Amino acid sequence: MKFLYAVVAAACASLVSAHGVVEVFTADGKDYKGPGPLEEDGPAMPNSPIRRVGANGPVSDVTSPDMACGVGNPPPTGGIATVSAGSDVKFQMSKDWPHEEGPITLYMGKCSDTADKCDSSQVKWFKVDAKGLNDDGTWYQKNIAEGKAGVATIPAGLENGNYLLRYEILALHRAQDIGGAEFFISCTQIQLVNGGSAKPTASELVSFPGAYSATAPGIKVDIYTDFHSYSYPGPPLFDGANGDSGSSGGESSSTSSEPNAPTSTETPRATSTEPSEPTSTQSAEPTSTEPSEPTPTESAEPTTTESAEPTPSTDASEPTSTPTKPSTCKQKRALKQKKDKRALEQQKKRAVDSERLHRGLANKLKTKTRIGRPVVPLQSARRSNVHRRRFTH
Repeated sequence: MKFLYAVVAAACASLVSAHGVVEVFTADGKDYKGPGPLEEDGPAMPNSPIRRVGANGPVSDVTSPDMACGVGNPPPTGGIATVSAGSDVKFQMSKDWPHEEGPITLYMGKCSDTADKCDSSQVKWFKVDAKGLNDDGTWYQKNIAEGKAGVATIPAGLENGNYLLRYEILALHRAQDIGGAEFFISCTQIQLVNGGSAKPTASELVSFPGAYSATAPGIKVDIYTDFHSYSYPGPPLFDGANGDSGSSGGESSSTSSEPNAPTSTETPRATSTEPSEPTSTQSAEPTSTEPSEPTPTESAEPTTTESAEPTPSTDASEPTSTPTKPSTCKQKRALKQKKDKRALEQQKKRAVDSERLHRGLANKLKTKTRIGRPVVPLQSARRSNVHRRRFTH
């Protein structure tokens, strides 16, 4: 039994020593190297913006002062990193990470002085990023175990100033027991630039220690039995959208409704009245009295007027110039009057031509018959007179 306890203790010690610290912090394309933990007597790096923790191990007591910036509650350091609002920051761990279960959360705290003089115990923190379960059911912390850097986004509308970044990795592999959750915390000193005017509300501000409870659903949780979703501990997420910023999150919502406006009324107006106009009266006109008239002029007239009249292409191409009903009624009335006038002129012309035709036929008949007798041509009459003279002599 003693041997078994010794093996377990040795395993736990090896796991604790396997945990790393933030070795590199990246912001705006620049890398800032961090110091090693005090217990390993690593490089101090007094000008690094990353505060130096006392050990690789976790914080398990949520009421400990170490909940602010990590084991040993590290004091300020000499460096300050410049970070742009709305950008991504990265945290690269120094060793192979042994855990895959649990969320990664980034807090920020506004400093009353420069960040290299900021007292973490007096800071009011607000949550700006949190990553837990992926869509496939794995945890985001698995990326850390695979050697990738943890990535978080700074709110674009947050006001400029000096801040502390509190990077928190929460391991939940033993969180089914009270005190089993393990917090790995690191603080980085920054100066925020290119921000807006957004500030967290009072309900979004918390203190460490004090923000977490040992029995909170996201801290005491069995992730192996009937587990389907995760509840993040701490305050609600601050997105920085309530201030003036360059990200303009509100502009996208104002333009999203615009495409519906022009399409709601324009399309029915272009097709509602115009296409039925040329087919209403024109097709019946050339068939009324034409079959009895052999003249070639009559057949040409309806085709010329038909092709010229139904030119509502200008009406169809200009639905926006005359969108109201009064203008289209006037156009229809004028078009109908014009058609009626032309139809009347055509009827008059056909009547005149018909009268001329009948007069011509009557004159021809008069020359052929006179009081029922056939008309003898002039030359034949002369010939008959010559014959009479010959016979008389």
